Amino acid sequence: MDKNGDLSNFERGMIVGARRAGQSVSETADLLGFSPTTIDRVYRECSEKEKISSERQFCGNKFLVGPKGQRKMTRLVAGGKKKPIKAPKKQSKDVDDEDMAFKQKQKEDQKAMEQLKAKAAGKGPLTGGGIKKSGKK
Repeated sequence: MDKNGDLSNFERGMIVGARRAGQSVSETADLLGFSPTTIDRVYRECSEKEKISSERQFCGNKFLVGPKGQRKMTRLVAGGKKKPIKAPKKQSKDVDDEDMAFKQKQKEDQKAMEQLKAKAAGKGPLTGGGIKKSGKK
């Protein structure tokens, strides 16, 4: 089976189950593909200490990260550009009769100004009076 590293909990359970079912160490070793020494060690650990899991996971420094640390790590991993802040949505205003009348008056004034501008632009410069130029040079 896997000769590099520790046995999984499933493999340890298979060894203990085969031994408790009455198989000998050599029969269990042949059946599961582990050495007789491994079979004996795992079964002894289980029967003496009721230990089935590997202790390898308990060695070294613990890297327990709380929720605040997880958020920090997420931001570090995500990186990149930050999203722009969205502008708040405009609230719709309730329009009164006075507001409607005021807006209508503004539109009428604007139309009147545009008509006056168009009328003034159509005449052009004053040509009827002023100094006349002679045709001779």
